[in-house]
Amino acid sequence: MDAPTAAAMAALVRDTYGEAALDTGVHEPTVVQSADGSRALVLPRDQMPEPLRSLHLVDVVAVGTTILVVFTWAQDSDVFVMPFDGRDVEVGPIDDTTARTFVTQLVEHTLGGPREAWGANAFPISRGLSVVRPWTAG
Repeated sequence: MDAPTAAAMAALVRDTYGEAALDTGVHEPTVVQSADGSRALVLPRDQMPEPLRSLHLVDVVAVGTTILVVFTWAQDSDVFVMPFDGRDVEVGPIDDTTARTFVTQLVEHTLGGPREAWGANAFPISRGLSVVRPWTAG
């Protein structure tokens, strides 16, 4: 993965998992229709599966080919940093499906389930700050 691709992936993580994207504005499960006519079930945040329910994205940045996802978990004040080293990742031309698959694996496969499920992959580096090992590093 080159630096521009890492930057594009970081932006996609921000757009997909930021507060604006996860705050659906509904208070009960609701079927909505898109402009293209397709329908989707939209859930309130407290009914979404993990990690969508509890993930609160602080920011995502790309530093060269490294993507840093910074987040808190639910009402926890602890900060978590999940670095992803993209140097050895071979990515061809980025299309929407490739990008979304990568982003889903990076965030949802690493943080899926309750915090206790991925907590073994979180390493405290100071009080209130931990580094989370992404799915590819295991």
